[in-house]
Amino acid sequence: MKRAVIVHCWGGEPNYAWYPWVAKHLEAKGFNVSVPEMPDSEEPKLDKWLPHLQDVIGEPDEDLILIGHSLGCVTIMRYLETLTEKQKVGKVIFVAGFTDAIGFKELENFFDRPIKFEKIKTKTAEGFVVIQSDDDPYVAEQYGTRLEEELGAELLIKQEVGHMSGSVVDKDSCTELPEVVKEATGEPVHMPKRHFPKAARNALVSAFLLVILFAGGGLAYTYYSGKNSADTTASAADAAASATAAANQPVQASKTSSKTSEGVAINLLSSPVARGTAASMSVQTLPYSQCTIVVTYNKVPAHASGLTTKTADDFGTASWDWMVSPSAPIGKGMAKVTCTRDKKTAMVEGDIQVTAK
Repeated sequence: MKRAVIVHCWGGEPNYAWYPWVAKHLEAKGFNVSVPEMPDSEEPKLDKWLPHLQDVIGEPDEDLILIGHSLGCVTIMRYLETLTEKQKVGKVIFVAGFTDAIGFKELENFFDRPIKFEKIKTKTAEGFVVIQSDDDPYVAEQYGTRLEEELGAELLIKQEVGHMSGSVVDKDSCTELPEVVKEATGEPVHMPKRHFPKAARNALVSAFLLVILFAGGGLAYTYYSGKNSADTTASAADAAASATAAANQPVQASKTSSKTSEGVAINLLSSPVARGTAASMSVQTLPYSQCTIVVTYNKVPAHASGLTTKTADDFGTASWDWMVSPSAPIGKGMAKVTCTRDKKTAMVEGDIQVTAK
């Protein structure tokens, strides 16, 4: 019988997100499916997760498909490193996988030694599939590219589905993932048509809000246009004072991209910046948020010592200073900051232009 083991993410559990839906569809195709609850999910340790996965799998064979989500992908890679020369599994499917600690100290114990990609690459009969999202707030798209290159994986990029997890920022919980079932079975899943998709609902709500805003604006104009000239003169003076104050504020060094979530905004970002020189970034978010930063130069991840997790101060400011590598690729780069507080997450991206000097 075909077997499938789904390894959940950091903080996940067997009934989280899309795991039950995928398990149900695989079982309908004749698979024996296991979704083990990994030890201490909120404080994951490789020395606990790996032995537990080994116990769940037992003897690996080519009828086994391994499916990992986020940290589960890393755990599977570490598992494949332990296989003997003759041992193989059938296929491996990674969802939102990554290859370093992505700015979280809690995950560094999974990366205390380099990943043995050359060995891992030989441990499947049918190869690897990597499923990534183009707007994942935690895992940059280049991680999928690296897994594609290192493992010879098939890379599938989904549009605007976040981390494919529970609800994050403006994303609903991802409860269905037909690509996983299709890649595991070789057969597509026939999804029922949704007569009123979420996009249409959102458009209707937006239109309703616009009507309210325009109506309110018209009422406000009617009221204020009837004010006497003294009020108008005072308002003009106030506006002039505000404009003068705004002119004295520091100018942002970089413009943020369109991928900006409510709850975090860029105060400052060095750009352009030359190789071998210092760069800085500052964001505004909720006080005491935990903020991580990922910097890439032409899709190549930066590993400077200053790019660590920061806690926003009493005023909601988090800042980073780092050195741009003398060998950093010249051209367009990106800095992405993800801030989390009270289980709510927001993300902002800004462009960095790297120059020779």
